[in-house]
Amino acid sequence: MRWSRFLVPRRKENVVNAVLLLCCFIVVVYYYRNVRRINQDIDQEHKRPQANSGDESEDFGVIRLAPHVRDEFVRSSMSHVIPDYSQKRDGPGEDGKPVYLSESEKAEGDSDMKNWFMNVKASDKISLDRSLPDVRRKECKDIKYDLKKLPSASVVIIFTDEAWTPLMRTVHSVVNRSPPELLKEVVLLDDNSQREELKGHLDEYIKRFGGLVKLVRKTVRHGLIRAKLAGAKEATGQVVVFLDSHCEATAGWLEPLVARIAEERTAILCPMIDSIAAETMAYHGDPYATAVGGFSWALHFTWESMPQREQQRRKSPTDYIRSPTMAGGLLAADKEYFFAVGGYDEEMDIWGGENLEISFRAWTCGGSIEFIPCSHVGHIFRAGHPYNMTGRNNNKDVHGTNSKRLAEVWMDDYKRLYYMHRSDLKVFV
Repeated sequence: MRWSRFLVPRRKENVVNAVLLLCCFIVVVYYYRNVRRINQDIDQEHKRPQANSGDESEDFGVIRLAPHVRDEFVRSSMSHVIPDYSQKRDGPGEDGKPVYLSESEKAEGDSDMKNWFMNVKASDKISLDRSLPDVRRKECKDIKYDLKKLPSASVVIIFTDEAWTPLMRTVHSVVNRSPPELLKEVVLLDDNSQREELKGHLDEYIKRFGGLVKLVRKTVRHGLIRAKLAGAKEATGQVVVFLDSHCEATAGWLEPLVARIAEERTAILCPMIDSIAAETMAYHGDPYATAVGGFSWALHFTWESMPQREQQRRKSPTDYIRSPTMAGGLLAADKEYFFAVGGYDEEMDIWGGENLEISFRAWTCGGSIEFIPCSHVGHIFRAGHPYNMTGRNNNKDVHGTNSKRLAEVWMDDYKRLYYMHRSDLKVFV
């Protein structure tokens, strides 16, 4: 048959090439059809509103990877091993126990308390993956969450010249105790650190997390307030969670935060902040929530007893607690809502007063501040700041000037009560 000579190669190598080409074509078609089918199945099963529709998927050539497939790929490349906390662990500081230094080590520990306002020597003895007591109430532990229906979260951690082990223990605790279905990423934002340990060594270290931990560096000092805004802009999750650089997340900490935001996107939430002793790294948490945040007319945060009307409103010890103000920088918010109300005030400098400002802002703009009793995060409470807290124009009183701005923006005629305490900041016209 004459026409067959056009279809059948006459040389052996041409036959081999034709077979290889046909095989490659079949593999590409099969792979494309299956990836598309998987994406369609996942989209149908997990479809939910996105805070940022532009982040819904990523394109790689003609193959679209659904976010869940992409995230699973990231985690599959993680060399970090999450411990099995159901097994008893031995070692310094395990189960949140205190660490006491030997006589030969006490001098170094005392020096740390003066320089770092925490015992870095004791911290260095503790595993970055140490176990912690689960201080939640039984009612909290009994709650079952449908993780597939909850929004994803980006955990933003701001640091500047932080000691290594407290910083890394913060990261490890978040990765170890956050459901992979919820944790989109950890954003580490370096606010112009100068310590050598936090440069190339940190870049190499976080590779063990397979891309789950992202490092963003600023070469000009922003201060905590503006650095948080920068970190939130880097976040790609629907929920943004801010933690300080010396915290430890406990079991079940993230689920109740994102679950409440799924119910009420205008709520800005705070976990219960447990204490980590600066001297011994001992962990102490209280399962009972009995207080709310307040403030003095000098615009300092205060703890107040939970009002009777709030006690009566709550039907269960697991219910959220409405609070006038928040204590500090540990919070979770719907990212879109956070920026819709303006986020933090970027004209506030370095640190101080931003917790009251965001509280006034949320309530005034139709949102709320709430404490979530089933979410516990430990925090090292220090007596001072080891970082440079000087603001712009050599301002040594950033808390005062930040509070003055808060009073002028949000307090109307009540600002006169602030100036009764800080008459030195009042401008007479």
